[in-house]
Amino acid sequence: MRIPLCFVLGMCLFLVGCGSQPAVTTTEFQLTPLSKDEWKTMSGNEKYDEVTIDRLKLQYPDLKTDKGWKTFLATDMKSEMAKDKAAAQASP
Repeated sequence: MRIPLCFVLGMCLFLVGCGSQPAVTTTEFQLTPLSKDEWKTMSGNEKYDEVTIDRLKLQYPDLKTDKGWKTFLATDMKSEMAKDKAAAQASP
C-alpha cells in the first residue's frame, strides 16, 4: 500500500506546526528623561537600576561622558547611597 507523497508531506507540516510555540513579541517603550530630584525620591533597587540610569542620561547628556559620569558618582550617587544605607539600617 502506497501513501501519496503529498499526504505524508502535509502531515509532517501539520505536526511541525502544531508543536511550535507562538512567537514572543516584545512591547517597545520609550524611555522618558528623569531629573536628579525625581531620582533622589526613588527607593530600593529601582534607583540604581540600569533603566533608571539610562533615563538620567537622557536628561543629563554629560553623564554619558567619563568625566560627567565620574562627577555624578562622586557627588550625587555617593551621597544617595549613604542615605539609602543609613535608612536601611534604621528600619527594622
